Parts: sequence; C-alpha cells; structure tokens
Amino acid sequence: MQEPRIVSMIRINGEWVNQDDIHPETVSSIVEKVLKYAGAQIGFDVERKRKEKTA
Repeated sequence: MQEPRIVSMIRINGEWVNQDDIHPETVSSIVEKVLKYAGAQIGFDVERKRKEKTA
C-alpha cells in the first residue's frame, strides 16, 4: 500500500494551481486575505500578529 500524497491546491483566476508551484509570498498573501474575509463574515476583526524574536 502506498503512502498518501497530500496536494494543496489554491484557486487563482478560476484555475486550481498546486501550492508548491506558487511563490511562497503569494500563497501567504492569498491565505491571509481569505482568513480576513472569513473572519469578517462571522463578526471577527482579524489582524496579523508578528512573531516575537526570542533570541
């Protein structure tokens, strides 16, 4: 039996694209935009919190 292969797809301009084929900053901005939209739809104010440097 083969191990499952997980493929993450993102819809860009009506076309499903493999996440590995897209620049990481583009993926990050798309995910951030979708999370802000989804949060706003259920009444949350979503903001990005930067990680604190510990070293």
